[in-house]
Amino acid sequence: PPIVFENAPSAMHNNGTSLSFADGHAELHRWTSVTIVNSISIAANNSIDVMWLKDQATDYK
Repeated sequence: PPIVFENAPSAMHNNGTSLSFADGHAELHRWTSVTIVNSISIAANNSIDVMWLKDQATDYK
């Protein structure tokens, strides 16, 4: 089944988002998936963007 985000990162920053981390650093990620850019609430599990988001997360790997 596709991953469904309840509170998804925004795509409002030139089709990208920024994440900040507890150690004080931040990363900007430009979404590459059309699914993410047009409707971030649902994305394919094998999407490059979903894999990137999972790698950045502290849970649900």
